[in-house]
Amino acid sequence: MTGIALAYVTSSVVLTTGKTPLVTTVWAVIQSVFVGIEARLSVKSLLLHYLDPAAEQALGLSAGAPWEGFTEIVKQEPLMAALRVLRAALYVALGFMLLCRREMPKTGFDPRDHMPDDYVKEHGRRNKSKKVGDVASPNSPGVLSPASGDWAATSPGDDSHVPHEERFSNEQGGSICMRLMFDFITPLLVAGGRAALEAKQLFLLSGDDDAVLNARKLTREWQALGVTRKNSLIKAVLRLYRVELAGSGILMLLSIACTLAQPQVLYVVLLLLIASANDE
Repeated sequence: MTGIALAYVTSSVVLTTGKTPLVTTVWAVIQSVFVGIEARLSVKSLLLHYLDPAAEQALGLSAGAPWEGFTEIVKQEPLMAALRVLRAALYVALGFMLLCRREMPKTGFDPRDHMPDDYVKEHGRRNKSKKVGDVASPNSPGVLSPASGDWAATSPGDDSHVPHEERFSNEQGGSICMRLMFDFITPLLVAGGRAALEAKQLFLLSGDDDAVLNARKLTREWQALGVTRKNSLIKAVLRLYRVELAGSGILMLLSIACTLAQPQVLYVVLLLLIASANDE
């Protein structure tokens, strides 16, 4: 029932915004883990059904299973066991697909295609990017700042001549796996390893990272509270970024707790190792 309800909510969000809710991905990954653990008994059941009972592998499966698990292995019908294994495979594929799914197309801008002139003269031009054509820009229209818009196109040393709407990082709309592994900075690292980076190779700030966009949001909140009121600026910041500040605080508390618990966990592990060695 939870899966059906979540699928209904997810489908409406995906059709409206084109984005997959994070809760859906988390649910699919957790389900794939539990269903995969459950399917191991079904796999053993299929192996016992098709293996020779006197074979070494079959005897090993029988001897290594607890009596509860052995009872379930023996009583499972081959068809039901195969369906459970198939369900686990589908859940794992769904979880992996959601973890690797992008919310928007990749950028057509790659720093490796805009190496400095001195490097190009010495080593030649080596384009490693894969152009994907025109893509929608996550940059806010009409936002001009020292890191975006016309400034970047006319700044000293910036002769990339790449349209503003294509100069965003793959972090924008990237998959969870890409963000966890920081894969979106690989082009910058490779280009920086070949030669010192120039302005024409840098991504423009976009979306929630745009300084002008954040300044406009903060100004609206500040004016709504009243610029002359006491502590109105602090209240505006808290109202605008309360989720980010609360999340950062929780993560910091978890980090401190893990740091304080680390010696205690190490002490318990050492006691267990010593007790295991004494028992032997």
